[in-house]
Amino acid sequence: MIRERFHIHGNTDKENTEAYRMLQINVDYMIEHKKLKVITFTSVRDEEGKSKHVCNMALSMAQEKKRVLLIDCDIRNPKVHIFFGVPNEEGLINLHGVEDYDKFVLPILELPTLHILTSGPKVDNPQITLDNEQLESFLDRVKERYDLIFINAPSAGESVEGIKLSAISDGTILALTAGKTSVTLAKKVKEMLKSIKAPVLGVILEK
Repeated sequence: MIRERFHIHGNTDKENTEAYRMLQINVDYMIEHKKLKVITFTSVRDEEGKSKHVCNMALSMAQEKKRVLLIDCDIRNPKVHIFFGVPNEEGLINLHGVEDYDKFVLPILELPTLHILTSGPKVDNPQITLDNEQLESFLDRVKERYDLIFINAPSAGESVEGIKLSAISDGTILALTAGKTSVTLAKKVKEMLKSIKAPVLGVILEK
């Protein structure tokens, strides 16, 4: 069951659960009033919980009857398929030159409004996958199908792909870890996002 795998379910930590609920309210406001649809989750460094946060947000929004697509673009370190317990033999990598992309988008049976595009098999050079126009073309084609599209991006502080994905999104949410995230690096990431005019919609601070 989903509830057994996700932080927002089956966890007695009310503070963390409420933090997700507050973020959900903010996202609701942004999509209604600012017409945002594609939101990238990234971090300053690896292992700051961004994959967990984006999975929980996708789950939470789908429970509110929003049509949600979650795309795992962290090809070097994919985790979305692990959270949801789905296969990762095919996914984002396989979109190259393919018109029938539906077969790569996985429905979550417990939540019909939640769909997932996993990263797919590992490749030697993930940058090639994320540098081409295939992902943007894919997003343009599926935007009308979904209320929200969440992107799990690589760490923006350690990978240029994280910055580039923010550039094609309507906004970015940063995941940080208290006592571990470098303040200097966090400021650098913020400036890089600002330089490409990628709005930071919020920050999730993991304790």
